[in-house]
Amino acid sequence: MQFKLHFTLNSLLAFLAFLFVCHELHELIHTAVAYWQCGCWGQRDFNAWQVCTTCSPNINTVWATASGPMFTYLLVWVGWWLMRKRATLAQQSFGFALVWANVPFARLFTVLMKGGDEGVITRAIVGQSKLPIGVWLVEIVVILLLVVPVFVRAWQLLAVQKRLGVFISFLIGPLLIEFISMHKIGNQLLAKGVFAQESILGSPLLVNIWNGMWLTLLLIIFRNLGRLFQPQEQLAFKREKVIPSF
Repeated sequence: MQFKLHFTLNSLLAFLAFLFVCHELHELIHTAVAYWQCGCWGQRDFNAWQVCTTCSPNINTVWATASGPMFTYLLVWVGWWLMRKRATLAQQSFGFALVWANVPFARLFTVLMKGGDEGVITRAIVGQSKLPIGVWLVEIVVILLLVVPVFVRAWQLLAVQKRLGVFISFLIGPLLIEFISMHKIGNQLLAKGVFAQESILGSPLLVNIWNGMWLTLLLIIFRNLGRLFQPQEQLAFKREKVIPSF
C-alpha cells in the first residue's frame, strides 16, 4: 500500500528534532570512541571533531572515524526494515522518519566530493592521501549499495501523486537544514566565542544547549513520528466529512 504524508506542526517539529538528535548521535559516537581510545576529549564543533592533542600517535584513530558512519548506516537500515510491507502504519512512518533523519544522501554526496568519513576510511585502507580513481569508483559503488535500496523502499511507500517532489524534498531538505542551521550559523557563533567553552562530553556549551533543546522537544512529541503517513482513502474520507450537505 502507498501512503500520503500528513504533516502537522507537531509531526514537522518531531522530525526536525529527530534530525538534529540523530546528527548529534553521529558526532557523539565519533568523539566517544576517540575518548575511549585516547583517554581525553578533543575539540569539536557542530559537525567536525578532532582527537585530543595528548593522544598517542601510536593509536589508530580511524576506528573513531569509522564509528560514526557505521552507526548511521545501522540506523538507516533499521529504518529500511521498519518500512517493510508487513509492518504497521506507525512502524513504516517511524522507519521513513528514521531513514531521512540520518540524511543518507549526505553519505553519498560527501563521497562524490571525495570527502567525508568514508573518504578518510578509504584513504587509511589504501594507505594513500590521494585516492586513485579506481578506488574512488569502488567507494562510490559501495555507498550506492548501502543507500539505494533504502531510497527505493522509501520511494515505494509514497503515494504516486506528488511522489517526486516529496522524495526530493526529503532527499535534499534535511541536508540543507543541517548545513544552514549548524554548519553555518552554529559554527559561526562558536567561532565568535558564543558559549564556546567546553562543557559536558567535551562539547562546546552552545552545542549542548542546542541539542538539549531538541532532545527535550523530541521526548515530548516523539509519538508524532509514527503519524507521518495516512492511507490515501482515509484522507479522502476526512475531506468528504467537512463538505457540507444541502
